[in-house]
Amino acid sequence: MSYQFLDEIPTWDLNATVKTAKNEWNEQVLSKIDVTHTNETQLEMFYTGLYSTTLISCRRIGRDTFRCTHALITLILPKRQIEIVKSLIDIWRHELHARRTESKLQRAGARRFNADNILADACVKGLQGGINWTDVYLAMKTNAEVLPHNTFDSEYLTGSTKEGRSALPDGKKSGFVTPAYGRSISKTVEVLA
Repeated sequence: MSYQFLDEIPTWDLNATVKTAKNEWNEQVLSKIDVTHTNETQLEMFYTGLYSTTLISCRRIGRDTFRCTHALITLILPKRQIEIVKSLIDIWRHELHARRTESKLQRAGARRFNADNILADACVKGLQGGINWTDVYLAMKTNAEVLPHNTFDSEYLTGSTKEGRSALPDGKKSGFVTPAYGRSISKTVEVLA
């Protein structure tokens, strides 16, 4: 029903709502990093980037958020990252692989499990808060050793595009991915590294 979230805005005063939103952003995100720079243009770029980063990957177009976005969120918003880690483990429990990505705007064809990077980063940085580290290990082990089901994508005939790592058996057998699989060099680097 359209009225079920009315209690999220206690007053319909637009100025008060904007002020509350700004205060929450400043308190929860923008104040997490001290900046001593005084150049207005660079400050605007920095805070715009920080704001965009914390909108989280499912609201953004792009890929490889695990390389920097999640590492930053682990540092400045650890409670949010704990929930993301728990979600990745829930996905692993239900789908047997901790997926490569959860962005609906992500194009198919990934060669690896980006979730592994997020899980490892959370472990190294010591996130706490109910994360089952045994399951984290098992999810990463599954991703490394178990071939995902082939989703038969017409653009990528050589393996699964939902989970990635389609060349896992070839790599385990040869120590590298042969040209029998598309993008064999990048798969060797990302799948077997």
